[in-house]
Amino acid sequence: IFLLNWNSSEDIKICLEKILKSDYQQYRIILIDNDSREVDKKNLIYFFEEIQKSNKVEIHLVLNDKNFGYAGGNNRAYEYAKVNNLEGDILIINPDISVSKTTLTEMYNTLYKGEHIGGVMTRTLNNCGEIIYDYISMQGLNQRWLITNDDNIETDYLAGSCLLLRRDVVELIGLFNEQFFMYWEEVDLSFRIKRNNFRLLSTTRTSVIRKDNALSKNFNMYFYMTRNVILMKKIHKSISLFNLIKVLLNMLKISFMNSYRFKNIKYLTVYFKGLFSGITTKIT
Repeated sequence: IFLLNWNSSEDIKICLEKILKSDYQQYRIILIDNDSREVDKKNLIYFFEEIQKSNKVEIHLVLNDKNFGYAGGNNRAYEYAKVNNLEGDILIINPDISVSKTTLTEMYNTLYKGEHIGGVMTRTLNNCGEIIYDYISMQGLNQRWLITNDDNIETDYLAGSCLLLRRDVVELIGLFNEQFFMYWEEVDLSFRIKRNNFRLLSTTRTSVIRKDNALSKNFNMYFYMTRNVILMKKIHKSISLFNLIKVLLNMLKISFMNSYRFKNIKYLTVYFKGLFSGITTKIT
């Protein structure tokens, strides 16, 4: 289990408590810190030491010397696992996720339910217990969060907040493209998994709760969402220019509305900075 921290140790604490209550116990945890504030880093070290002393579960700690983002932070955990010969499939969980007692069991069972399954996600609820999504449909860069009555269903991509990946698939295609830093990297990964003829499934036999976030005030989101949607088009040639422009115009509309609503022009300025960065960034 990869659990990445960046100034979110209070959420990490709750997430760890839920994981430790899981009815599936064949796992190890790798805690990763992306150069958080000193107090958050100290909290993470404390959690690590307390779990380590309990001898209930194997736990490791990776302290990064800078913020590598979601993509780079999880990649450092993967590199650590390879260097230290730590076997096992990879479950990536965001700190703002609370797993249920059955989450790990049901996701693992789904991963090995049939042939050529590369990754699994699960039903995701909000704090009020309402379903946010069961699976995700994509047409080009347009995505729809959908609900189903089926136990298992194909999904076009795996939501980055909680996803389980088969280890041999990751060894074949790699983990995240660090050029994304944050946002859209899980979509890129999902596209690569499917391109290699593996299926992506979502299970509704269990669920996780995702903490509500004030995304309207997250300027980084507007920059990277804009920049990275352009990178997606550069990497995945099947995406049409028309579809890219449509998505960018919709994001411009949202940025303008939030600038007006919150009386802060920064929503628009970071959008255009993201647009410029996406256009000028070369894919490596």
